[in-house]
Amino acid sequence: MKLYIDKKCKICENFGNIIKENNNTIEIMDYRDKGLESILFEDDNGVYYEFEAIYHALSHAGKKNIIINIILKFPNKIQKMLYKILSKNRKIISIFFPRNQTKT
Repeated sequence: MKLYIDKKCKICENFGNIIKENNNTIEIMDYRDKGLESILFEDDNGVYYEFEAIYHALSHAGKKNIIINIILKFPNKIQKMLYKILSKNRKIISIFFPRNQTKT
């Protein structure tokens, strides 16, 4: 299993660390190395993008998120619009999140 995130974004990096701490079989990659522009998750059942990728990565890590579950109930067009808004502003939003310290 692979999770592709933006490793230069604090929010994405924190998310990747949470996933890795709860399921160390998920390989965390930088999506820019694959020429992608959004989060992607691959498992044996398929490839998932954006909120679907977040949902599946969390599921494999044994985590649930009520906000993601609600967003996934929205029509696909609204999900994509919301994802674009959040992803375009993630660097600004990440200022308000402390950097997650990895365990050594």
